[in-house]
Amino acid sequence: MRFNGLLEPLRQSKEFLNIKKSMEEKRYPISLYGISESSKAYIIDAIYEEEKKKNFFIISHSDLEAKNMYEDLSLYIPEIYYFPTKEVVFYNIDAVSGDLRWERLKVIKEMISDNKKVIVTSVEALSSKYTPVELYKKYNLKYKVGDVLNTKQLTEKLIQSGYERMQLIDGKGQFSVRGGILDIYPPISSTPFRIELFGDEIDSIRSFNVESQRSIEKVDEIEIFPAKEMILNSDEIQKGYNLIKEDLENFISNHKGKEHKEMVNKLKGMVNSNLESLKESWNFETIDSYLPYFFDKPSSFFDFMEDGIIIIDDIQRSIGKLESIYYEFEENYKSFLERGDILPRQGSLLISKENIIDQLGSKETLTLNSIVKSNNYLKPRTVESFSEITLTSYGGKLDLLIGDIKDKKSKGYKIVILSGTRPRGERLVEALRDKGIESSYKDIVSKIEYGEVVVTFGNQIKGFEYPELKVCLISD
Repeated sequence: MRFNGLLEPLRQSKEFLNIKKSMEEKRYPISLYGISESSKAYIIDAIYEEEKKKNFFIISHSDLEAKNMYEDLSLYIPEIYYFPTKEVVFYNIDAVSGDLRWERLKVIKEMISDNKKVIVTSVEALSSKYTPVELYKKYNLKYKVGDVLNTKQLTEKLIQSGYERMQLIDGKGQFSVRGGILDIYPPISSTPFRIELFGDEIDSIRSFNVESQRSIEKVDEIEIFPAKEMILNSDEIQKGYNLIKEDLENFISNHKGKEHKEMVNKLKGMVNSNLESLKESWNFETIDSYLPYFFDKPSSFFDFMEDGIIIIDDIQRSIGKLESIYYEFEENYKSFLERGDILPRQGSLLISKENIIDQLGSKETLTLNSIVKSNNYLKPRTVESFSEITLTSYGGKLDLLIGDIKDKKSKGYKIVILSGTRPRGERLVEALRDKGIESSYKDIVSKIEYGEVVVTFGNQIKGFEYPELKVCLISD
């Protein structure tokens, strides 16, 4: 734990000991008040370090706040990932998502792994339906040197999991087969790989430069994760094809009047084009919005969580955001349906809001709030309040910083100053000494005495202090 010295007063406080006891006794939901800005990461890290096995899922009310939380938590926790949400739309999803797809797939891969980690996302991620979790696990392929590899079977699996076959690969999500050589660029990798076969046995695996085609280094094994979030085998393709066709025919039979002719013809043309692409290439550009046609039991985000700890930042704003998500989706759905741009079953892309509330209430959930508010959704069984002050920016003025440090030092605070980089931190130590403040630079703040000033690398969006704990973190 890099900031053990700063966390120790919090872990010994009666408030934190009550939280720990409530978690041990499963008295959820737990509501924490008086916490704002960057101090949320401080509290979360202390809770995370106490829980030895379970994953943590941090849910914020917006992507911006989720990103801020991710940045702040990155100071404390190395094994942390930000899951960007993808707006549920009925038009060209691939064009909208871009590199976002690779980021999402990377985090999905981490979510199904056994490693302890923290996932940060916005509440919008809870509303979507996903490809069944078991398919991500099934299509997470691993090969090592010496394994027998059937290129025909692997090619079929790669196409099912969203890879595009090329003569020569030039980007993520592509593969090529030339004789006894298979090139592949998994979305979770920073480089493509070349698998060389001797007969049907893997003779070597090398990473290589996609532009020069030159090898970078030999590796013993490779992990191939799906290149798209929709994973479809031949049975699911046929099932989806039949249901889409059936939904189209039902829509046409219910709109036989002359006033619907233009809309019906428009929808027929679009859907038939999609069906043709589905038969030929198992894919079309808006296929994500057709997910309900392919899976009887799609997964929710909660299926990825299993028995993880959920921490919701500002429960009232998060539920308010959920309500706006469902309202906007319903309005868009009606508009697209009336124009003949979508089929009826495409309105089943979200799980119900009631389901989300029920799931949150049945799991190990904590909420973080800056002020005490009435909560109509998750009635807390445990409530704890903290006294925290968010520090204002010093605007680069060293004299203001010096004055603040001297004041807190005289009160016996444990003071940690974040300097961004190590060289800048070492220079800051010298500047503080010139101003009569003794301090030291440490990469790992494992121990810090009351009245001591420690400078270390890293950033937080804002600094904070807990007067009762006598701890202070300064980030400017």
